[in-house]
Amino acid sequence: MEKVVGVLKNMSDYISELIKDYDGTNYEHFTRYIYMTFQREIDASTGTQKNKYIQIRNDILKYIVANRGKITLELRRNK
Repeated sequence: MEKVVGVLKNMSDYISELIKDYDGTNYEHFTRYIYMTFQREIDASTGTQKNKYIQIRNDILKYIVANRGKITLELRRNK
């Protein structure tokens, strides 16, 4: 996970990495996967690091909600 958060710069890069790591094609399960992946990092972090993960998680969730069709298509292509 640190690789995803630390290296990549824009939202589509984050999403592409998460889709590569995700094993499935279901949009709702992917949303849950993102939430739980970041929640583990949030629970293990403190201070500003924790706030960073919360902000990234929230931004990614907003992005995938706004771009559901595109994300669903990418999930299907990933398999």
